[in-house]
Amino acid sequence: MQNSNTAQAFRHISSGFACAAVAAVLAIGAGPFAYATPSDQHESKAQEYADSSAQKRAEAAEIQQNIDALQTRINQATATYESALAEHDVANAAVEDADRRMREADERILQLRGQLGSRAITMYKSGGETNIVDVLLGAQSFDSFLKSWDAVRRIADQDAQWVEESKQARLDAYEARTESMQQRAVAQEKMDEAEQARIEVVAAQTEMQATLANVNEEIATLDALQEEEEMAAEEARRLEEEAARLAAQKFNVGSGQIVGAISAGGWMHPLPGSRVSSEYGSRTDPISGQVSAYHSGIDLAAPMGTPVGAAKAGTVAYVGWYGTGGNAVIVNHGDGVRTVYMHLSRFNTYVGESVQPGQCIAYVGSTGRSTGPHLHFNVEINKTPINPRAVLSF
Repeated sequence: MQNSNTAQAFRHISSGFACAAVAAVLAIGAGPFAYATPSDQHESKAQEYADSSAQKRAEAAEIQQNIDALQTRINQATATYESALAEHDVANAAVEDADRRMREADERILQLRGQLGSRAITMYKSGGETNIVDVLLGAQSFDSFLKSWDAVRRIADQDAQWVEESKQARLDAYEARTESMQQRAVAQEKMDEAEQARIEVVAAQTEMQATLANVNEEIATLDALQEEEEMAAEEARRLEEEAARLAAQKFNVGSGQIVGAISAGGWMHPLPGSRVSSEYGSRTDPISGQVSAYHSGIDLAAPMGTPVGAAKAGTVAYVGWYGTGGNAVIVNHGDGVRTVYMHLSRFNTYVGESVQPGQCIAYVGSTGRSTGPHLHFNVEINKTPINPRAVLSF
C-alpha cells in the first residue's frame, strides 16, 4: 500500500520532472526490498562505523567517570595518610617530650641522692643516730634506701616532699611516654593502611587509563573508517547520478515516456538500448549451475536504476514482491495477455493505473534471485509464458 500511494503521488508531479529524478526520490519509500546501491552500501557501512564509534565513546565516557572516581579515592587516601602522618608526628613529639621529662626526673633523683647523702653525713657529725648511716651504707640500691629512709622517717619533711615529687614526675613521664607510643603505633597503622589503599587505587586507575587509551585508539580508527566510507559513498553517488543522467537521455523528459518505436501490434521495447544477457527457454542456471534449466523470459542487462517502460498499453495488475523475482510489476493487456517485469529496484506505478507503451513504471534492480542489475521480462498468455521475441525484437 505504501508503494501504491507513493506511486500515485508521483504520477501527479509536474511533467517537467525527469523520470530519473523521480527514481531518486522514490528510493526513500521503496520499502525493505529495494536494491541497495553502492552509495547506499557505503552509507550503511559509514553508519555502522558511526554507531560503533558512538558506543565506544559512551564506553570511554564511562571509563573516564571511573577514573575520576578513583582519583577521588586517591585524594581521600592521600588526605588520610597526611592526617595520620600529622598524628604520628604529634605522638612522636610527645614520646620525645616524655623521654626528656624522664631524664630530668632521673637527674633530679640523682641530685637528691647527693643531697641526702650530704645531709646524713652532717647528721652523723652532729651526733645523729648511727643507724641512719647504717641504713644508707647497707642499702642495695638507691630505691631501697629511699624506702628504708622513708620507713624510718629520719629526713626532714621538705626532703621527703622532694623525693615524692621526683618519683611522681618520673611516673607521670613514663605513663605519658607509654600512651604516646601507643598513639604513634596507631598513627603508623593508619599511615600504612592509607598508603596501601592509595597504591591499590593508583594501580587500578593506571589500568583503566591504559584501557581508555585503547578505546580512544579504536574510536579514532572507527572515525577514520567512517570518513572513508562517507567519501566512497559520495563518489558512488556521483557515479550513480551520472548513470541516471545517461539513462534519462533515453526518455522524453516532458512526458516520462521511453523513446522507442511502437510496433503495429502496439508493442514497445521495455528497456531500449539494453543488452540481452539470457534468452528465453533452456539454459544453464547462473546461480545453481543446473543444466537445461527453464527460463521463462528474457533477461535485459542495464545499469542499476535505468527506467523500465510498459511494453504495451494496459492496466497495472500487481506491484510488489514476487518471490525469487524480487520486486515486480504485472501489467494486464487484455485478452489473457500480460507482461511481467522482475528484479526491480523500485516502482513508479500503482495497481489499477492505466499505462501506455513506454511509460516509466519501474527501475532496473537486482532484487530477489539475481546475479546483478537486469530486467527479467515475461510475456504471458493466460499466465503461460511465451518467448518475448514472438511480439518484440531484441
